[in-house]
Amino acid sequence: MKNKTFLFNLDGYIRSFLFLSLCTSLLFILIGFICTLKTDISYVEEFTADMSVDVLKQAISFEIPYSTIREEEPVSLEKVFSFSLKTMTDIHVDDQLSLVEHELPGLSLFEGVDLTANMDANKFRAESPISLETPPLPTEKEIVKNPQEESTKNADEPVEKGKVFIYTTHNTESWTYLAKEPNVKDSKSNITLVSKRLGKELERRGVKTIVDGTDHQEMLKKREKPYAFSYAMSNKTVKAALKQHKDIEYIFDLHIDAAKKSLTTATINGKSYARMSFIIGLKNQDWKNNSALAKDLHYRLNKRYPKISKGVLGKGSRGDNGEYNQSLSSNSVLIEVGGIDNTQEEVNNTISALADVITDIYFEKDKKVNAPASPAQKR
Repeated sequence: MKNKTFLFNLDGYIRSFLFLSLCTSLLFILIGFICTLKTDISYVEEFTADMSVDVLKQAISFEIPYSTIREEEPVSLEKVFSFSLKTMTDIHVDDQLSLVEHELPGLSLFEGVDLTANMDANKFRAESPISLETPPLPTEKEIVKNPQEESTKNADEPVEKGKVFIYTTHNTESWTYLAKEPNVKDSKSNITLVSKRLGKELERRGVKTIVDGTDHQEMLKKREKPYAFSYAMSNKTVKAALKQHKDIEYIFDLHIDAAKKSLTTATINGKSYARMSFIIGLKNQDWKNNSALAKDLHYRLNKRYPKISKGVLGKGSRGDNGEYNQSLSSNSVLIEVGGIDNTQEEVNNTISALADVITDIYFEKDKKVNAPASPAQKR
């Protein structure tokens, strides 16, 4: 009887050993295949980033039986299910907002840490006056019919250097009265119109600007990647721009807020403006440097246009991207320009004010360059 029990247990151990060996071999084959892919996106890093410490410890303990990090209790089925669901669907079990945040533009940016609370506003405010005149609305020729037509030039072609780089990660974000696609999105009438407008306003003020028109959402469709990979796509765009244009100093990623008009509109001196928010990714180790620029923009704008800026919001909790490509530059900021219900005129009024403040910061930093007269002064 003892011999039969021993043989039965031995057979079970052998089966377990063979099963674990097969799983380990398949895992290494998969990792080896991924590493051979020529891509800037680290899928292994993204895959393991959402693993809990307990799961990683348990996985290592299988390969190192006497490891001191092995836990007394096995990983719960709940943790395994939660991780698997997050990996396959990008839905977090403990975050109900993740069920709908990818279907409603800007919803994921509602919550965060107010980085302007209890701060000394005088430290960041500018004293120079600003013109309240609004430039004319864009003509039909100025409107982008296809964002891809405005994409960055080929790296082999001679290019003109620029100081400010503007791009749109969620380039199909639109407005309720223009959107022709579900979830307030549109392939033509979208946030890229705002990026073009800001680029033109900065150029009018003497600031060299590069406006990128890469269609990141179309890139996701072609690669059959989920919406959650948007920043992975735009990360490649920003890296390429920094490699091609060595003197880029400021990087702005423009978005549209999903909040209603009552929260995204301010009337200042009888004129209606789309309110702005500045988003900082707290998962970026150097986020405080990015926050300094965002606070500077926030306080300068509110000094001249009270309540035009809603503040600087830090994002980095579970469910957030939390980085927003801001680790690529300490002067990179995500800007929400108004909401889905704001009019083009309100957005344009805000863009004019934003361009003036960016111009001030731009020429203050480079004292060797004299700022040209503003469009308002030329009149």
